[in-house]
Amino acid sequence: MKASLLIDNELVQASNGALSSRRNPVTGAVYTEFAAATPEDALAAVTSAAAAFLVWSKSSPGQRRDILLNAARLLKERAEPFMQTMVGETGASRP
Repeated sequence: MKASLLIDNELVQASNGALSSRRNPVTGAVYTEFAAATPEDALAAVTSAAAAFLVWSKSSPGQRRDILLNAARLLKERAEPFMQTMVGETGASRP
């Protein structure tokens, strides 16, 4: 599994192309590779989040509710792959 950074609503790699990995502590196998963000990447993410907050703060409570309910629905739909990732990264057994 490869994971990217989400900056300005786009999936991107680290600006220097660096990757890091997470190993399953039980097997020792690399389970996930992910973009290793630089300080510049972090600044770009914070800048983007601050701009997004301006839009969010102007939305109505009803709009916010709808967005959060949709996020909850998506999380439920993706619960199984999410759980598989957590098990693979932590070496934990399934509940």
